[in-house]
Amino acid sequence: MAHWNTNGFTRTNEDNYTIRTNILNAQNHDIISINETFLRKLDLLEVNNYTWFGNNRKNINPRALRGSGGVGFLIKNSILINYIIKVVDDSVEDILWLEIKCKNDPTNYLHVCSCYLPPENSTRGCKAEEFFDNLLGNIHKIIDSNPIIICGDFNARVGNTMERNDALINRTTIDNTSNSHGKKLLTFLEDSDCCILNGRVTPEKDEFTCTRLGKSVVDYIITPVDTLNAIKEMKVELVTDIIDQHKIPITVESTKIPDHSYLTCTIEI
Repeated sequence: MAHWNTNGFTRTNEDNYTIRTNILNAQNHDIISINETFLRKLDLLEVNNYTWFGNNRKNINPRALRGSGGVGFLIKNSILINYIIKVVDDSVEDILWLEIKCKNDPTNYLHVCSCYLPPENSTRGCKAEEFFDNLLGNIHKIIDSNPIIICGDFNARVGNTMERNDALINRTTIDNTSNSHGKKLLTFLEDSDCCILNGRVTPEKDEFTCTRLGKSVVDYIITPVDTLNAIKEMKVELVTDIIDQHKIPITVESTKIPDHSYLTCTIEI
């Protein structure tokens, strides 16, 4: 599966929409968490061979020129043949929980969450407590031996502070910067017994710090420590590198190419 903060994914600019669609098709993941869709109300995200499950912001200033926030999952249609998708919780803006359960084996299932926490200095950044309460509450409700994967842009910088669990292998870190969201994230990880996958699962492939400015990405993939062994690989890539690798045609100025990082992990279920 994959996670990507697309910083907008609407048809208001067809060139940008096409670039993002081509990137997703080239990567060809089964499950893709999308942040900051900028979709409004009941708008859907349309990508060939995928079905959209989203949670769009309901309260947008009527004078706003575009939507904001918005999270969801693109799930490959072939997955829907053998798995039932159920919305577990979409009660909080910018958070969506899904259950993905095998039709032939109800004991085989996966819970996934796509979430977006706005920056500290934004008007919505003050809702961090509600945000982490939702994540923690759902983990306590569904915790079992099946994997739970949380993907999101947390706008959180945790620096070189490690999760408080002696059984964990230390993450690879370069950027030592931390912020208030980062401290709340670390508290959530301790309370939920979860850990960050960035820089930890396959460190020879990971690039925990993966921006041109040498700053740590603020997008994370998180899982409970007890299900860490279900994660076989995790890596962080720059979107611009994916474009180069797959020779994706660009029809916009280079400054408009989405420069956000693209996170992927391989899960065994």
